[in-house]
Amino acid sequence: MRTFPLLLILPAMACTTVESNFNELIPATGITEVTAQIDSGDLSYRGAPRDTFAVDGRSWGMSTQVENAERNYSSNHWNVDSTPTSLLIQSQSDYNWAGVDFDIDGPEQMNTFIETGDGLVKLQDMVGYHTVTASKITTDNLHGSVNFLATNGSSDIEIYPTAFDTIRIEALDGDVTLRLPWGQPYDLQVWGDPEYGMSIENLGFYHEVTGPAYFAATSGPATLRVDVYVTGGSFTLLEAW
Repeated sequence: MRTFPLLLILPAMACTTVESNFNELIPATGITEVTAQIDSGDLSYRGAPRDTFAVDGRSWGMSTQVENAERNYSSNHWNVDSTPTSLLIQSQSDYNWAGVDFDIDGPEQMNTFIETGDGLVKLQDMVGYHTVTASKITTDNLHGSVNFLATNGSSDIEIYPTAFDTIRIEALDGDVTLRLPWGQPYDLQVWGDPEYGMSIENLGFYHEVTGPAYFAATSGPATLRVDVYVTGGSFTLLEAW
């Protein structure tokens, strides 16, 4: 689909943005996973009972100089495609201050394998297995197992796991708020940063162990493994509602 760039000049910020929008509609029959490789940009996915992927995108470039903003925008390359089992999202940006954002509405039952070098990943109303690397991660009404790496920014993660799911969260430079339901059979360990705080809400734990920047707890048969590693930020555990 052909796109036409839009020039936005924001005098208060002494910044120019060149951008264009695109959209794709792809049948979801037989597809079980979303795989995304993004140099720079955000990705959001909202699950719902539907049989298509509606992908809305924005390619953008920014700079204090118009010609540099146009150059940065022109360096972006993106692709939305599918195989019999996967939705494929790819983008490449050759300059800083440039990127491609993707906003996806798709089926709620979906596994995800997402990596963005610089950007936010948001997952909402989904069931599956999720592996994400991003600057920061937010989830809302997410069900299943996760393996998350947040590299630079605060993350707010809500998960409703089953008794035999696994949760692994690592944050390298930012706060983490984790929301989990009360009363699951947890085997929980948190390794925090001693220079930052840690706040833990009791989710029905039977046994707890605490130490400097460390917390562990179990409940029931402890079949649900939760491991959290946080450096450069605080950690908060809350009950999900």
